[in-house]
Amino acid sequence: MESFIYKKGEALKTFIHYTEDEEVAKYILKDGFKFQDSFHKTAEFLDDEWNLDAYNHYRQKCYGDNIIIIKIPQIIYDNIRGFYKELGLGRIPPIETLLSEKISETLDEDQQDLTHKLYPRFIKGYANYVKDIIVENPLFKPDLSKKEVFHIIKTSNQLP
Repeated sequence: MESFIYKKGEALKTFIHYTEDEEVAKYILKDGFKFQDSFHKTAEFLDDEWNLDAYNHYRQKCYGDNIIIIKIPQIIYDNIRGFYKELGLGRIPPIETLLSEKISETLDEDQQDLTHKLYPRFIKGYANYVKDIIVENPLFKPDLSKKEVFHIIKTSNQLP
């Protein structure tokens, strides 16, 4: 399970998000990962120091048994930074936001507005650490060409 979530030296940035409901996890695989304004407030970045045992031991509270695994190639970050620098565009918006569709959706129970949806192509799958199961996303295809990355920047409505 740990190697499905994170592999050291992988050319992908890895983020995780917990959810209680397995049906929600399945829906995220098909529809994408919705978040409110800041991706980093709801998804946690994993670095080379991460391992599942340490994470389970030290985390404060269980937010659910299902771990959504999000992976974005490092080359996309590099390409976007390169385009912004080349075009003299200044401050780069959060790259995960650039790679997301703008939405407007209110959650009934919390009255929170969801503003972005990261495409399913960046959702590797989910793991249920209690049941010890892994579900891979058939839509997971995180690679983008430089041309596709440039198109995303142009259509993002986040250019200065």
